[in-house]
Amino acid sequence: MNLVRRHNAISLLAALALVCLALLVLLPAAYMLGIVFVRDSALTLDHVTDVLRDWRHVLGLAQASLLLVSGTLAIALALGIPTGFLCFRTDMPGRGLIVICTVLAASIPLYVTAAAWCTFGGMPVWSARKLGVIWVQGLAYTPYAALISGVC
Repeated sequence: MNLVRRHNAISLLAALALVCLALLVLLPAAYMLGIVFVRDSALTLDHVTDVLRDWRHVLGLAQASLLLVSGTLAIALALGIPTGFLCFRTDMPGRGLIVICTVLAASIPLYVTAAAWCTFGGMPVWSARKLGVIWVQGLAYTPYAALISGVC
């Protein structure tokens, strides 16, 4: 009888945790969709058509995105591949500490890393310049490049 009660309590706690997690994920997504697709309490595509109407604006967004992705990729791979090689393919002293630091750095979300860099250098330094954003994202993705290139 005690075992049944314990199992029910654990199941109830797991269900409650799952509901809380679902709310934490679904509420922000619903809010973002509501901002984009609802205007004056009615469903609309006005925001989307406003953005896509001017092809020069779309082309500018595509160019900025391409610059961001290519710069981030270049920095992350340039720093991550040698790090991964040295940590996983050689007998370099201290490589265990570097691997632990790399795994810890990979566990920090990008927005936390970006906030730390903005606090370190001041918001205008990193966010107002494209190169600052590319640098911050490149450094944030370097641990992933190191782990993937070292393990694979």
